[in-house]
Amino acid sequence: MEDYKPVLPPSLLVTKPATIDDLKFVFSQVERRVKETADDGDKISSKSLTIIGICLTFITGILGYIMSHLSLNNLPLLLSSLYILFSLAGACNILKPNIYPIRYLSVGSYPSNLMSDNMFNDLATNETAEYRMIYSEILSYEERVMINKNNNDKRNELLSKAYDRLFNVPVFTAVCYFTILALCLLFRFGLSTT
Repeated sequence: MEDYKPVLPPSLLVTKPATIDDLKFVFSQVERRVKETADDGDKISSKSLTIIGICLTFITGILGYIMSHLSLNNLPLLLSSLYILFSLAGACNILKPNIYPIRYLSVGSYPSNLMSDNMFNDLATNETAEYRMIYSEILSYEERVMINKNNNDKRNELLSKAYDRLFNVPVFTAVCYFTILALCLLFRFGLSTT
């Protein structure tokens, strides 16, 4: 997944002075959001791995069935099994990016980011270094939330596509089976009556 560069909303830039307590409260909320978005990413990975594992189990079973029943007498069943096989493989392929490692931004900052000279120089009137560091961390965490959310949205979209494909398998398999069965019967009886 490509790197996402968030654009902070202008409403995040405080024009009226906030107190240290106000900033601490906002920071505690945005810190929770960062943790939540990173946890959501773990849940998406777990769901994707579970679905891929189930699909691979069924693929293995279907391949075994196809190999053991390879004859033209079972053509409708074999073709329907092939359809299921390709649908499951397609769902696995859709979910493949979700199981690759992805960079999630979590809570905490490196001291080198917080203890730079610009945090302590040029302080405005009534502004302390603590105020500036908390405010800076709020902006930093907001970026993290936006990046994590963007990653999760893309991965959830893939999960939804895989669900759609899997939910359609039973209906299309039944349609495929009965269509091929009807064609086989028509072909067989059409040839035997002439």
